[in-house]
Amino acid sequence: MIQTTNTVSSQVLEQSAVLRALEDSLAMIEFDVTGEVLWVNEIFAKAMRYSKEEMVGLKHRQFCPPHIAEHASYQMFWKRLKEGQIFQEKVQRITKYGDSLWLEATYTPVRNEEGNVVAVVKVATDITERENTMKQVVEDLKVMSAKLMERAEIGIQHSQSVNASFDHIANETDQNMSLLEGLSEQVESISSIATTINSIASQTQLLALNAAIEAAHAGSYGNGFSVVATEIRKLATDSKQAIVKVDQYVKAIHAEVEKVSSGTSRAKTSVFSNRDLVKQASEEFINVGEAARSLDRQAQSLAAIV
Repeated sequence: MIQTTNTVSSQVLEQSAVLRALEDSLAMIEFDVTGEVLWVNEIFAKAMRYSKEEMVGLKHRQFCPPHIAEHASYQMFWKRLKEGQIFQEKVQRITKYGDSLWLEATYTPVRNEEGNVVAVVKVATDITERENTMKQVVEDLKVMSAKLMERAEIGIQHSQSVNASFDHIANETDQNMSLLEGLSEQVESISSIATTINSIASQTQLLALNAAIEAAHAGSYGNGFSVVATEIRKLATDSKQAIVKVDQYVKAIHAEVEKVSSGTSRAKTSVFSNRDLVKQASEEFINVGEAARSLDRQAQSLAAIV
């Protein structure tokens, strides 16, 4: 019905029409102040798996899980409704067959002409499917975080084991480098000694030559001395040739030592570089573990919200 004045135009709906519209679209139920069902619409009864006739006369606590109905807060809930306070929240209820049902519900106290609360009307929306989906999401997040944590822990353990191996290799490489440096010093010493012997052999050859010349000057008196000088010169020549070979061997050994030393040095650099990479990987696994713990905390927070 439309009322029109010269200055104001407003639309007024009949209460019965509004109630019929609400009843056709929302789950509704009415209780007296003791929690007994006075009336229920088809949508609410169907959600609870009852017929409308079955629900009339039942008590509100019969639809509540034991942990709710037996809790002290349940008495407080009805006390506040009787005092006229509106209650709006997500609630868990039990159907006729014991299934869990989640409702987004509003409890509104109804007052008589004297202002006393004589009934409570509950309007609700079935959110069970949404709730179950969210719970599954939360469970999936928890499982995911647990798997991430497990893999991160395994990764950290493996990284630590590999890092320990690299440390061991690095220590052995240091020891090998020390041995090679010692060997190189010994080769240098041998080379120095060979050079000294070579110098002595050269001087000995020169002395033997001078002795042979002096023996020739002495004629027959220097024959014996000449023989000795010749043998000395021959010995010096043989020593010099031997020293030349020794020097060649020493140089070859020195070259090989240099190659091994260079290779070991490169290996050491590679070991330290790889060890740093493993440390970085270990730190990344630690970060993954932190992310998993954060994911678990978020899952718990989400569970508390939903």
